[in-house]
Amino acid sequence: MTQPQSVSGPPDVTDLLLRYLVQRSDAAMAAVEWSGPEVEPYETATGFRIDPRTAWQAATAVLPAGATPAPPPEWAGLVQFSAPQWAIPCAVGEFPQRLRHLQPLLQPAPLTRLIPTPDTPALPGFERLRQWIGQQSAPHLLGAALARLLHDWSDAQRLLPADEANEQATLLWARGQPHDALRLWDAIPERPHVLFNRGLARLFLDQPQAALPLFRQAAALWGERHPWQPLAALYAAIAEIRMAIP
Repeated sequence: MTQPQSVSGPPDVTDLLLRYLVQRSDAAMAAVEWSGPEVEPYETATGFRIDPRTAWQAATAVLPAGATPAPPPEWAGLVQFSAPQWAIPCAVGEFPQRLRHLQPLLQPAPLTRLIPTPDTPALPGFERLRQWIGQQSAPHLLGAALARLLHDWSDAQRLLPADEANEQATLLWARGQPHDALRLWDAIPERPHVLFNRGLARLFLDQPQAALPLFRQAAALWGERHPWQPLAALYAAIAEIRMAIP
């Protein structure tokens, strides 16, 4: 594949890969040649295991400062077992490392094909985690988020606080209702994670030109050390590439 040479054209794909597949972590054990800050590769090949601590940092990043709880039972197993995703909203319980394969994002086919399908069946197993979720009294934001990851839709809805609009929109997105999710995200006051999610919905609804500035704004507000900033930068680069497709 010939790489674009113009600085105003789509980003170099190798640089695009690195921008996402690296992130700071105390658990970093592998080296990536890079001219910027010290980095950690995400899962780049079959067999690379996601660090549960890094995933938990991202999964709780939108909680208020100082409100980070301990991981629930079987979190490490859920991190490794969860199916790869491409359209990942910034919400409680979600983590950027769920995006493990870039190739589907670089193909010219519409990105709508990568949006979650309606009411995906529940994940098998995770009895201790489900028991922990079942012990929580509504409303319980973290319990709702973990039930969403397990595709236990009734528990996710039961535990979800009514005033958590970003989480309500994320549940709609996860259940394959992207247009409803976008309408709700557009109605929420602007915060970095909301800007990111507005961009996410537009990118995967094949509106890259509208998505690009939202990702750039979210990435700038977060800064380089935020766990979601690399994914915002990646999605921005994907939007640029999509805009260049005839």
